[in-house]
Amino acid sequence: MAMKAWVRFPTAWIEDDGLKRFRWEPEKGANNVAALMTLMVIGHHADEAGVAALTYDGLSSATHLSRTKIAAGLDVLEEAELIRRNGLGRSRYEIVDYAGKPWGKLPAKGLYSTGGIAAFSDFHLRRRTELDALKLYFLTVSRRNNATNIANMKYETITEYSGIERTRIRSAASLLAALGLVHVERLPSDISSHGISNGYRLAHLEPYVHMGTKGRGMDDFDYADLE
Repeated sequence: MAMKAWVRFPTAWIEDDGLKRFRWEPEKGANNVAALMTLMVIGHHADEAGVAALTYDGLSSATHLSRTKIAAGLDVLEEAELIRRNGLGRSRYEIVDYAGKPWGKLPAKGLYSTGGIAAFSDFHLRRRTELDALKLYFLTVSRRNNATNIANMKYETITEYSGIERTRIRSAASLLAALGLVHVERLPSDISSHGISNGYRLAHLEPYVHMGTKGRGMDDFDYADLE
C-alpha cells in the first residue's frame, strides 16, 4: 500500500503530559530518542485499526537505527503504554487508543527517501537536542491549527506540555528547521512584548497553506490566539 501524505495520529497522550516521561538521563536518553523515532515510523505504517506490520529490518531501514536500539525503543514505548505487542503476532505493533480523540495529522510520505526518514540519518542518539527536537515535533503535531496549518505556541506552553527547558527550545527548533522537518515562522502577536511570536509549521503537510496564502486574509488576533 502506498504511503499517504499524512496519517492520523492520536494525541491525547501528548495533551496529558506524556512527552514529559521522555527525559534525557544517563543510559536512558538514547533509548528515549529511539522510542520516539520508532513511534513515528509505526504511526506511518498503521492500518485503520492502528496496527502496523513491520519487521526489525523494516524499522531499521526507516529509522536508521540498529536492531538493538529499536528493541530498546519498543520497550520504552510499551512501558509508556503507547503501543501493544502481546497477542498480535510477530512484528506487529498496535498504537494504543488509535481511534480516540483528539488526533493530529502526522506528515508521512514526504519525510522518506530511499525507504527511510531522511532527517533521521542525522540522528546519532548522543545529543539531548535530538530528544528535545522530537518532543517539539510531536507537540507541533498535537497543537497544529488545521485552519492555518500552524502551531502557535509560547515557550511556556512548550515547556508545560513537553518538559523541554525554556533555554533549550530554540536549539530544538533550530535542529528541526535545519533537518527540514519544521518551518519556524514569525507571526504577529499581541502576547509578545516585541509584537511577534513563533509559529511552527510541519514540513510536507499541506505546503500550500501558510502565512503567504492564509495570512493575508487574517488579522493579527487570528494568528496570535491560535493556542
